[in-house]
Amino acid sequence: MKRSFLIAVTLCSGLGALLGGCASYGPIALDRDRLDYGEAVSDTLKRETMLNIVRIRYGDIPAFVQIDQLVSSYQLQGSGTFSLIPNPITGLNFSSWTGGATYTDRPTMTFTPVTGTVFESAFVRPFAPREVIILAQNGMWIDVLFRLAVQSIGNLSNAGRIETSRTSQSTLPVGSPEFFQLLADLRVLQEGGALSFRFTPSKDDKDGPHVFLTILSTRGEALTAAAARARSLLGIGPGEAEVVYGRVARGPHQIAMLTRSFIGILTSVSAFVEVPDEDVAAHRVLPSPGDAINGERPVVSVRTSSSRPQSPYAIAVVQYRGRWFWIDDNDFESKDAFRTMLTLMKLAEGGANPAKAPVLTIPASAQ
Repeated sequence: MKRSFLIAVTLCSGLGALLGGCASYGPIALDRDRLDYGEAVSDTLKRETMLNIVRIRYGDIPAFVQIDQLVSSYQLQGSGTFSLIPNPITGLNFSSWTGGATYTDRPTMTFTPVTGTVFESAFVRPFAPREVIILAQNGMWIDVLFRLAVQSIGNLSNAGRIETSRTSQSTLPVGSPEFFQLLADLRVLQEGGALSFRFTPSKDDKDGPHVFLTILSTRGEALTAAAARARSLLGIGPGEAEVVYGRVARGPHQIAMLTRSFIGILTSVSAFVEVPDEDVAAHRVLPSPGDAINGERPVVSVRTSSSRPQSPYAIAVVQYRGRWFWIDDNDFESKDAFRTMLTLMKLAEGGANPAKAPVLTIPASAQ
């Protein structure tokens, strides 16, 4: 009995060097791969979005691929033999053991191109005002959200839409300077805690939940001035006003908001992607409308060069037609807006097909 116990201890100790000990391999795989796969999914999502922005800039077709399932199957298998060899001369027994281990990793990934009704529901359908505003209620900056996802508020138009002159091949931004003033005031009010939103369910579920905005009474010169300008630009008085989808309000105490789809967001951002002069001269791409629109810089600044960016922290680096495109790591405003874009994208995808969330399965065994 004692000899059998010693043999088992010896085997476990010897194979432990090869198999990482007599413990389950599952926790090791989970600890490592949950973070690794999460980072890989995040990086590919950023690069896919950036590549689609650049494609649209060059008049190419965007493409979206959805990750349906990630299955990573591991097997760690070991074997060993132990023997006692008698010495006929001394009469003593000598022990020897041999062992081996086999490691197998078989990742399986399932992808589905986003097309048809799923594409329409996720990327062509305009966001409901409630979907945009609820993100602002949860701490995302309202001016960044509105610059990306809102085309107009009442008669104030966002400058993300670009008109192209057929004669001069020039691009002209179209928009209202007051739109940016309104966004600046709303940002001040949001930071000062003077914006309040209320959501109520629809009685007939036809138009979806209703959202109401209130600019609260404030103290302080800056907040008071911002509140007065915002009410004037929105065309509302003190008290609560309902935010409705559309270009024109349907009644009093309403704010008409025309939102964009995610494709609309990509298109508006793509107009300001930096492009080389030689591509403009060859008519492969239209010229950029400029670095500042109505005194405001592009919401997302995308840089380009013929060589890969030197900074190892450049965001969403992609290569297209032999050139590199990316967001500079030192440009926090662009990074924050890009993060907001990806949040809107995941919101759109979830609303289109809530049952299609990616699944990560990591079966791991050690034998």
